[in-house]
Amino acid sequence: MKLLPLLLAVALLLGLGYVAAGPYLTVAQIRTGLVERDPVMLEQHVDFPRLRAGLKDQLNVRLLEEAQDDGETSNPLALALVGLATQLIDKVVDTFVTPAGLARIMAGETPEPGAELPTAPVEEADAPDDGGGERRPFADARYVYDDLDTFSVWVPTEDGRELRCVLERDGLRWRLVNIVLPRD
Repeated sequence: MKLLPLLLAVALLLGLGYVAAGPYLTVAQIRTGLVERDPVMLEQHVDFPRLRAGLKDQLNVRLLEEAQDDGETSNPLALALVGLATQLIDKVVDTFVTPAGLARIMAGETPEPGAELPTAPVEEADAPDDGGGERRPFADARYVYDDLDTFSVWVPTEDGRELRCVLERDGLRWRLVNIVLPRD
């Protein structure tokens, strides 16, 4: 009889430990998927439609803010150009938010169209970044629980700013749903 409460307490602690480690495990799985060039693994841990939509929204808002700051919102030609730029942003985001582009973004680099995924095996990806070649995904990142359902990974960029990778919990599962770009 005394063994049952002990077993329940151990099971509860193990369950809580798994839930608390969930986003860290997801980040490790995303890193492994990027390094091993495994789109199936990435698809399991990255919500690409939400990620693309979030990036499109951020870039479109910034475009509109710049148009308002320049006083171009009253000019019909400028508004037409903003509309064309919005369509261009949508196509660019669809081109860059791929497993290869995501690998570069998570390493704090600028993605390039048609770039290949890193070819280094997982063992090399876990080695420290020596500054000589490509940076590994989530290099020098810091991890923060925002609340019980949201987890942020702050990745330093090449120019010293940070971008924020947002993971959200769905049940016991965590998925990357947004990348918040640096404001400047």
